[in-house]
Amino acid sequence: MKDKENGTDPKEFTDDFYAGRTAAGIPMAESWYDTEIRVDAPADLMVNVTGECVSDATRGGRRLTTWKSDHPVRIWNLVAGRWKEKKGDGVVIDYDPQHPYNVDEMMTAPRGRAALVRRVVSPPTRGRRCVFPSSPVSAGYAQGSSGNITFSEAIGFLTRSTKDAKAAFWVAAHESAHQWWPNMAMSGYGPGGDVLSEGMAHFSTIC
Repeated sequence: MKDKENGTDPKEFTDDFYAGRTAAGIPMAESWYDTEIRVDAPADLMVNVTGECVSDATRGGRRLTTWKSDHPVRIWNLVAGRWKEKKGDGVVIDYDPQHPYNVDEMMTAPRGRAALVRRVVSPPTRGRRCVFPSSPVSAGYAQGSSGNITFSEAIGFLTRSTKDAKAAFWVAAHESAHQWWPNMAMSGYGPGGDVLSEGMAHFSTIC
């Protein structure tokens, strides 16, 4: 018996579904566009947005930042929090200073995926960095928006790694691979689209 815990809800497609133009797998990400995003936030918050930060000023207890994409993007995001920052080679991880677990392990994942996928597809995605802001919110997932990955502490950040199971690395590598699939190479909207997107990200992870 199907229920919300173990059931599936397959979409119904007509026989002539593939006739003509197929929409993008993520309808809101159909087009490429340049972004310039201005953020006005409390001065004590660290802000991360898709693109490069081209201005950062603090006035009257407010932080004003401007972010511009250096390449067209399909998807962008904005996150803010009170974090500590660690920088590596093309990678920045922002994390709760009370929970510094697995940060070093996560730092290695984006570099490895970039070295692999750039040989097959293209250079790394816009922003030329991979940011992992963490959050102790109840959501248990991560999302790989262009150059700015949001990563719940409930999925990997607080996991105890072993020799055989390095969850923080695996999730970080998987979300890094989403910089290409589907942010750059997007599947069409139809049966198996999510399998292609998630499958290619996972294939890139295990390689």
